[in-house]
Amino acid sequence: PEVVTPPPVDNTATIRDLLEKANAAAGQRKWDDADKQLEMVLALDREHVGGKALKAKVNAEKAVEAAYGEAVAAQNKNDLPGAWQVINTKLAGMPPDSVYAPQVNEMKGAIGKTLANKLIDEAKAAFAKKQWQEAINKSEAAQKIVPNVDGASDLITKAKKAKIEEAKKDAAKDPKKDPTTDPNEKSADELYKEARSMHNTDKAAALRLYEQAAAKGHV
Repeated sequence: PEVVTPPPVDNTATIRDLLEKANAAAGQRKWDDADKQLEMVLALDREHVGGKALKAKVNAEKAVEAAYGEAVAAQNKNDLPGAWQVINTKLAGMPPDSVYAPQVNEMKGAIGKTLANKLIDEAKAAFAKKQWQEAINKSEAAQKIVPNVDGASDLITKAKKAKIEEAKKDAAKDPKKDPTTDPNEKSADELYKEARSMHNTDKAAALRLYEQAAAKGHV
């Protein structure tokens, strides 16, 4: 007897209905519900372009929602560094069109400003104690969070200037500490001895060393 192949099942209407439900759930941020509908769409048509695209979007939003929840939990515990870390790691790859983008960006701005201002306060305290490098480090750390944070550039300039002035004063007391002299620099006698040792092997180099020794007062 002749085998009759049944006509292919037309799932178009079913898929359209499932996609409508998935979109409605996504619109209400019910990502798990949306995902279930999309699993059914892709079970009926593995290559459905709209279904695959919406599933990728839903999965991305689920990840953003979880990370944002983590950041909010840290913020509620007053753990601002913890919240800041989540924002800059787990939320760093957030799609720009994410439904959570406005909230995440607002949180990032507020926490960043608070952390940067705290670092500037610490930098000012270090400056007052004449801890110049600490003041510079704290100010630069603040600039990494908020590039144009108020007071950072001024503090860095003042601390660098104070550091140089202090080094000059130390050098006046002890020439060995002079930051402008190279501790590895050779004396006139050392240069002359080196020139003598090279006299027969490399006359050009020896001549340069004789000149350097003479310039330093070797006679």
